[in-house]
Amino acid sequence: NVVLSQVYSKTDQDIGETGAIVPVLVLRMEGEKIILESRWDENEVSQPERYGKEGTVKNQVLYEGPLVRGQWIPFVFHAKFSYDPAGDGFIQVWRGGEKIVDVTGPNTYN
Repeated sequence: NVVLSQVYSKTDQDIGETGAIVPVLVLRMEGEKIILESRWDENEVSQPERYGKEGTVKNQVLYEGPLVRGQWIPFVFHAKFSYDPAGDGFIQVWRGGEKIVDVTGPNTYN
């Protein structure tokens, strides 16, 4: 599992958030696949230390595609970050000129 790129949001320590900072957007390689994940939390205080075990952070795989070895593959990202489920957040991603992700909804932490 190799991380290629990450986008982070800072913790709000002044209101009691503690623990590890969990990235809001992750592009990674796993075996022979490239995977793009989005993580978000609309709660005022996120609990990422419990991520995956009843924690407040949500995770969505936005893309899973083949890893092509021996050549450059450009990725282009266009995003507006929002934690509000009724808000105007979106993520659009192109891989080698082909749009592979076009989602709306929450995509960062409160």
